[in-house]
Amino acid sequence: MKRLSEERTRILFEKLTKYNLFTEANYEVNSHADTLQPVASLKLNHRYASIFSKIWLKPSAEQQFLYGHHVSKSGLGRISENTEKYQGVIVYSMSDLPLGFGVAARSTAECKHAEPLASVCFHQADIGEYIRAEEDLL
Repeated sequence: MKRLSEERTRILFEKLTKYNLFTEANYEVNSHADTLQPVASLKLNHRYASIFSKIWLKPSAEQQFLYGHHVSKSGLGRISENTEKYQGVIVYSMSDLPLGFGVAARSTAECKHAEPLASVCFHQADIGEYIRAEEDLL
């Protein structure tokens, strides 16, 4: 994976703070063996942290989500209580590894009574997107 230059790193963190998801974006560039490695320190803005609910995926559904597919009820491991329909969600693996973002297709109550193949989360973005689109982004 290509490392960001100091200028691109600065621009990235400025954009993150504009979305108000982070209250502070500090970064520094460390030089190790003639390579630039940006190190970020981000503090989550707690005012916006409650906007997102959480969804945990079963191991069998993780790869499907990382390839851009929506989450079906059969792949749902857990869901936060009181998740509303069309609410933004952060998608995690069962070992609490963040996998990406989505939108709840059903509320928590609706998920309990849904068919096994019914969508419960619409895919928005995932950690594999950069790798899949790296050539188009650079």
